[in-house]
Amino acid sequence: MPASKPRSRALRAWQFAVAACAVLAAFSGGAAAAAPQVEGAAGQGPFVFGNGFEGRSSIVDGPGTAAVLAGRWSSIAIGSDGFPVISYMASDATTSFLRVAKCSDARCAGPAQITTVDNQGTDIASTGTSIAIGPDGLPVISYASRPAGSMKVVKCGNAACSSANVITNIDDQTPQDVSTYSSITIGSDGLPIVSYFNSSLGTLKLVKCGNAACSAANQTSTLSGADTVVNSGQNTAIKVGGDGLPIVSYNTSTALNFALKTVKCGNLACTSGNVVSTVDDPANAVGDFNAMVIGTDGFPVIAYRDITARAVKVVKCGNATCTSGNTITTVDDSSNSMGVDIAIALAPNGRPVIVHRDLTERQNVMIQCGNSASCSAGNQRSVLEGGIDAQELSIAIGADGLPLVTYYDFDARSLKIAR
Repeated sequence: MPASKPRSRALRAWQFAVAACAVLAAFSGGAAAAAPQVEGAAGQGPFVFGNGFEGRSSIVDGPGTAAVLAGRWSSIAIGSDGFPVISYMASDATTSFLRVAKCSDARCAGPAQITTVDNQGTDIASTGTSIAIGPDGLPVISYASRPAGSMKVVKCGNAACSSANVITNIDDQTPQDVSTYSSITIGSDGLPIVSYFNSSLGTLKLVKCGNAACSAANQTSTLSGADTVVNSGQNTAIKVGGDGLPIVSYNTSTALNFALKTVKCGNLACTSGNVVSTVDDPANAVGDFNAMVIGTDGFPVIAYRDITARAVKVVKCGNATCTSGNTITTVDDSSNSMGVDIAIALAPNGRPVIVHRDLTERQNVMIQCGNSASCSAGNQRSVLEGGIDAQELSIAIGADGLPLVTYYDFDARSLKIAR
């Protein structure tokens, strides 16, 4: 019945509030905050936790309509001012375009400055965005542009990406479709590096930018050239390891096999000395929706989906190349279909924090790992508020040390943030 919907949402919010107290204790390393208090009638007032963690979701851009939407494929980073900045796709009845929301405070509780950054095409940013903050404190974003089939980078001219932006096609091989699953990071030299999937060739590629805007002297490599598996790199994540060199996680897929792999680059441009490692290749199909952080020891931690088991796994690499000493742990497993839209961040206590989508229950789940090495013990699981119609998650740790999760609210056609 329609009248039951507010009640069910209030119940989900209360469940999230109770679980979030435990999460806050895990982040801070201290005792849990006092039980949340409800202001006003159930479902009407905010749920207050203390220490600034309110556990609420709010709209950043929207609400939209069936023909006009905002918030798909979001990626969140924390600017040099401590305020979040979010890249995402928006669209109207005829086209899609790249937008950026610059939050006005550290928890993104106030109104954000919304800027349409690129609308020069009919299908912009429709297969994902990825954002990083350069050493100059300004955002840099990778995204796709269709139908031209190009991979683009925009170097923002200010913290809100509202002026003086520089947009560059870093790979434009029309009619090939190079425009899916990109990930961007900042190299140890301060310049961007982008990994992405060329779906026409079925290969994983990488561009090492020659300047801060990726507008000159770029170096392009095909990372899966030595990998004979078709469709290498459909999902990809890139980070810089403790040794200052990039590492890329990706999945390979054929009709009979799905596996999680990594490429450890031998130099900043990944042009030589690369080491390819098969990290997990069981009988099950694995590796989808992989996401990566670098642990406090400088070695990668990768969260990914076991498609067959419908579970979320984490691998803690035993060395910089993920070639030995790896520890694989299943962190969320039930009869439900788990592990869609996985995102990962590293909390101030050095422990990974993972968010993902439970398709069966139509809710978003947060896993706070109980140890910094492998998430093998003491993990805490929370159901996030607002998850019933939420998808395409991204996570960052705010300036206050607490998580911020962005997602697309399908019902409201809006970009939302849980904080």
